[in-house]
Amino acid sequence: MKQRMFTDNNPIKIDFIGLFLLLFFCVFYGHARPNITIYHFTIDVRYITFLALIIFTFFGLLTDIINRRFNLRQYTFFAWYAVFFLFCCFSLTWSLNYSTSLEQITTMFSNIAVLFVVVYYVNSPEKFMRIIKIQLLAFLYMCMRLIIFIPEWHVFGRGRNLRFIEEITGSHYNALAIYLTFGIILAAFLYLETKQRRYLLIIPFFYYVTFLGGSRQGAVIPIAGLFVMYALVKGFRQVYKTIIALVLIVVLLIFFINSDLPGARAMLSLVNGFLGETGEVSFNERTLLREMAASMFFQKPVFGWGVNSFKAYLGHISIYLLPYSSHNTYLEILACLGVAGFIIYYSMHVRIIIQAVRRYSTKNLYAVFTLSMLFSVLLLEYGESLFHGRYGLASATALFCAFYSLKLSNQKPEENR
Repeated sequence: MKQRMFTDNNPIKIDFIGLFLLLFFCVFYGHARPNITIYHFTIDVRYITFLALIIFTFFGLLTDIINRRFNLRQYTFFAWYAVFFLFCCFSLTWSLNYSTSLEQITTMFSNIAVLFVVVYYVNSPEKFMRIIKIQLLAFLYMCMRLIIFIPEWHVFGRGRNLRFIEEITGSHYNALAIYLTFGIILAAFLYLETKQRRYLLIIPFFYYVTFLGGSRQGAVIPIAGLFVMYALVKGFRQVYKTIIALVLIVVLLIFFINSDLPGARAMLSLVNGFLGETGEVSFNERTLLREMAASMFFQKPVFGWGVNSFKAYLGHISIYLLPYSSHNTYLEILACLGVAGFIIYYSMHVRIIIQAVRRYSTKNLYAVFTLSMLFSVLLLEYGESLFHGRYGLASATALFCAFYSLKLSNQKPEENR
C-alpha cells in the first residue's frame, strides 16, 4: 500500500512571516528611496511588507498567549534593545536639537519593530538557520541589482565617485561594506555547518562587490573576520598558514598592479583609493569628527547631549559637515547618550563575549560563529555609527544571530556538526 505524501498528521504550512521577512529585507537593502533615483519599485512595498510582518506576528503572539506557549525568555535580546531605544527616547528631553533627535527615533522605531518580528520568528534551530539564509538571499539580491545597473565602463572603477550604490540602494558605500561583511561571515558559517560548497562561492562574490563599492573597511574587516573564524576553528595552531596565504596574496597583487596586464592600472587606482591617495581628506576629516565627539562627551559625560545630537552639533559649526556622523559608534554613543547609554548599549556585547568564551571549543561552531561575528561588529563600530538608519537594523540582526547561536552552543560539540 502506497504511503500518502500528505496526511492530516503532516499538513502543509506556509511560512508567511519568513516570506514577508525575505521580501522586506530585499526591498530594505536593495532599493533606493524615491527621491534618489529611478532604480526602484514603489517604496510602498516596504510599508506593505512591514505592516504584514507586524500583523502576522501580532496574531502569532496572541495565539501563543492563548495556548500558553508564550516564553518570556525568548525576548531577552529584544528587551535589551528596547531598553536602549527607550533611553534614546528619554534623551529627547535634553537633546541639543529636538527635531534632529526625533528623526533618529523615528528610524529606530521601525527597526525595533522589525527586530521584534525577527526575535519572535527565530524560536528554533531551524528558524535560526532560515533567518541566516533570508539575510544572505537579500544581500545577494542587492548585489545582483548593483551588478546589473552598474555602468559597463565602471566595472573596475571606484563606487564612491559616481555614488551608484546610493543611487540604486539608497545606502552609502560603507553601508554596503557593513551588509556584505555580515554576509561573508554568515556564508562562511553555513559552509562550516553544512559543508555545502555553494556557500563558499558567495564569499568571493560579496567581496568583489565590496571592492566595486570602494570601501576601505570593506576590504579589510571581512578578511579579519574570516581570519578569526579560521583561527578559532583550528585552535590557533594553523594560523601561520593563513598568514602565509595573505602574504602571497599581497605579493601577487603588488606584481599585478605593477604589470601591463589588462586592468592593472585600474586596480592600482583602486588600491590608491583604499590608501586614501586620491586627494580626499576623509582620514583627516574623520579624525576631526571623532575629536569633536570626544569633546562633546567630556562636556556632558553622564547622559550626553541627546540621541543624534552630534549631527545637530555639526550643524552649528559648518553646513558642510551637517550630513556626517562621527563615524565611530563608541564615541557617538558617549557624546550623545553619555556613559549611561554606553553601558546599556554594550552590556549585551559584554554578555555575549563572556558566554561565548566560556562555551568556546574548536568543535563548537556556534560559539566560533558568535565570536567571529561579534569581532566583525566591534570592528565596524569603530568605523561607523551602527545604530543609525539601515546600519541599525543590519547590525542588530547580526548581533541577534550571534546571541541566539549561544543557545545552540549549549549542545554537545558532536551535536553541532
